[in-house]
Amino acid sequence: MATLYLIDQGLKLCKTSRRLTVERDGEIVAEIPIFKVDRVFIYGNIQITTQAIGFLLGEGIPTAFFYTDGRLKGILQPMKSKDIPLRVVQFKKATDPEFSLELAKIIVKGKLKSQKRLLQRFMKNHPEADFQREEEQIEMAIESVDRQTSLSSLLGVEGAGTSSYFSAYKRMIREWGGFKGRKRRPPPDPINALLSYGYTVLTAEMFFMTYTAGFEPYLGFYHGVRYGRPALALDLIEEFRHV
Repeated sequence: MATLYLIDQGLKLCKTSRRLTVERDGEIVAEIPIFKVDRVFIYGNIQITTQAIGFLLGEGIPTAFFYTDGRLKGILQPMKSKDIPLRVVQFKKATDPEFSLELAKIIVKGKLKSQKRLLQRFMKNHPEADFQREEEQIEMAIESVDRQTSLSSLLGVEGAGTSSYFSAYKRMIREWGGFKGRKRRPPPDPINALLSYGYTVLTAEMFFMTYTAGFEPYLGFYHGVRYGRPALALDLIEEFRHV
């Protein structure tokens, strides 16, 4: 999946024939054939012509707009899928507490197992590292997932496992850049900033995928419905956050 990132301020994205062209002060600095682009990410003060917008929409290529600090502004997406029956089923399932809980358990298990695998891989490559305590705590969280009877208790299990993971993570990077634990809004150090940015890009990727497949990205099963929050995309990135 090839992404065109436009980061340098003052650039301009245009269309020429079957190509995207990137200009600076009226001069072309890059030309990209459209078949090489799957999505476009635009950061800050960068222009895009209406011809380029129409071209991207016509080719089914989504465009995401970010602030210069990496926060997502919004997404320009081709027309929604016409698969209305799929969305009808999604909305029905979202009102079924039992289905939502069972799906949420799968999501949380996937996330916790991903955390555990990453710690195991690190210890394999760094024999001096000892994360046995954290690994056991995450395994305990995994084993307790199926016993949970509500989304709120499941959230507590996920939080406990994630706390253990980040306890090991800060030792993996030896508190490089002043990292002492996961914090956000605003992230206080380079590692937290990179994590927040990575999660934002991952969420945008999943938003594109769910939207294109015909789902409603704002209606999830684990993350509750909240105005402006792409809950389904957030549900589906959980397993991939740490890797």
